[in-house]
Amino acid sequence: MSVTLNINYLIISCLQSLQNYLDKIAIVQVMVYYSLSSLLIQQYFTMNKAKPYNPINCSLYDYLEAWAVTQTPCKVTYLDAQNKEAYFTKTIVDLYIKDKVEYVKWNDGSSLRLDQLIEINGVRFWGMTC
Repeated sequence: MSVTLNINYLIISCLQSLQNYLDKIAIVQVMVYYSLSSLLIQQYFTMNKAKPYNPINCSLYDYLEAWAVTQTPCKVTYLDAQNKEAYFTKTIVDLYIKDKVEYVKWNDGSSLRLDQLIEINGVRFWGMTC
């Protein structure tokens, strides 16, 4: 009889330890879930927070229009989404305005805000406002 009691006590003790362990895992899972949720929410609002548009110098439109009409390949330096300098060479397809922000559309279908431009074909854009 005492062997049975000891086994029953051991089983109950193990089950209680297992329950405590599972409770701790559940708490950690909830903490991780809320941490990830708040991080995703923060990233969403950071990414979707529109930066105010800063118009480029009006005289620079002549360059953009000329390069678009002549289909001149443009060596572009610009600020990427992380505000770091980036580079590419593409051809201008169109210039357009959406929600009071001016954009250039490239031959690969991508678009770029004009106030992200630093330099195109040696012509300085950054800091040149109307």
